[in-house]
Amino acid sequence: MDIDTPITPGITFLRDTSTKSASSGREAGLPEPIEKKVCMPVQQIIILPEVSKDTFPQVNLKKIFDERESVRAYSDKPLSLAELSILLHYTQGIRQITGKMEYRYVPSAGACQAFETYLLINRVEGIKPGIYRYLPLDHAIVLEDCTKGDPDDVAKSLRKPDMVRKSAVTFIWVACPARVLWLFGERGWRYLFLDAGHICQNLYLAGEAINCGVCAVGSFYDDDINEAIGIDEIDEFVLYMATVGKK
Repeated sequence: MDIDTPITPGITFLRDTSTKSASSGREAGLPEPIEKKVCMPVQQIIILPEVSKDTFPQVNLKKIFDERESVRAYSDKPLSLAELSILLHYTQGIRQITGKMEYRYVPSAGACQAFETYLLINRVEGIKPGIYRYLPLDHAIVLEDCTKGDPDDVAKSLRKPDMVRKSAVTFIWVACPARVLWLFGERGWRYLFLDAGHICQNLYLAGEAINCGVCAVGSFYDDDINEAIGIDEIDEFVLYMATVGKK
């Protein structure tokens, strides 16, 4: 690096998360963090339809790759509950459990599963609008009545709020860094960003398979979105979002 090159926050981040960074919590003998968030007894849980070869459409994978693109305008047609089930199944659904390890349909560094999926639902058949959270072990969603905001607060956290207002569903991926830092130390910060990309790409492909448009969203006001869904910005924070709707 040239001696006159400024040390930017980005360069500092890369240095601080190098493979020579501080040891992990596991190496230090610290207890493994609790992996899953719990639901309160009063919360409404909605079981999603099972995804099987009979419910998933027969698709041409090459066609999906060729036609995948970001779609920012959607029809007023709602998603069916079965379609929402497909999108959640192939982004964060559980493919296999071996001992304490969960394997999903996307890569996860160390199988740490460091993300929670929140949903702002506007138009899904049989589901009242609101903010929900996905429960992978149950393949269900839970209404998050404990959030501090409402759907419009989520929309206003984006630089282009109409994308959320006009979507059928907005996926909101919340990073839980302790899950991955315990295993990988400071290097785990990098893996959060990589894993978020894996999840969103699967949403694009699954959305294309059921004739839904998807648009990834990285431009939002962090404080506003974290406050809207009631998370603390330290132990959990929104890292990535994507709007979804019928074409």
